[in-house]
Amino acid sequence: MNRHAKLLLFFALVFICALIYAYVYYPQEKVFTGEVDTFIEPSSSAKGPQAQNALASLKLDFGEQQQTKYTNPKRDIFAPLYTVRPVAKPKPVPKPKPVPKPKPVEKPKVVIGPSTPAVAPLARFDLLGYLDKGGERTVFLGQGKEIYLVKKGDSFAREYRVADVTSEYMMIDRINDNRGIRIEFKQPVQ
Repeated sequence: MNRHAKLLLFFALVFICALIYAYVYYPQEKVFTGEVDTFIEPSSSAKGPQAQNALASLKLDFGEQQQTKYTNPKRDIFAPLYTVRPVAKPKPVPKPKPVPKPKPVEKPKVVIGPSTPAVAPLARFDLLGYLDKGGERTVFLGQGKEIYLVKKGDSFAREYRVADVTSEYMMIDRINDNRGIRIEFKQPVQ
């Protein structure tokens, strides 16, 4: 027998025992066949003048009671259950001082100076790679769909010139402008 079958047998036996217990201890109606005396005669000791004196001493007239005034109790028996905390009155809020009106401010006059010509933004070049041959580095640059092969001193894209090429970076200047573009060379991981 495997483990599941043993557990099933055990629980079946427990269920059968529970059914037997429920049947045995189920409340059942029983029939009483003996006689019951419904009338009990008073004892002889309650008869006579003593019984009448006992009845006379009973006050059964509830209608003639005196009306008494209600008096407050001297002690509150529920006082330990709660405590009344005094409520603090809030402090009065001071009235705010009137704010003086601000003085009118004169608007400064706009002076239009000589206009400076709009400077075109620098182009964005992507570093595609470089080639070191004979101590000279050739750099591959991309701009959109254009690809440029440049060395130190070369001019390209009509307005840019390569100012300097080192092992770490490349400097590109715009012709007729003092701004430049610096492109860092990333060293390949070996």
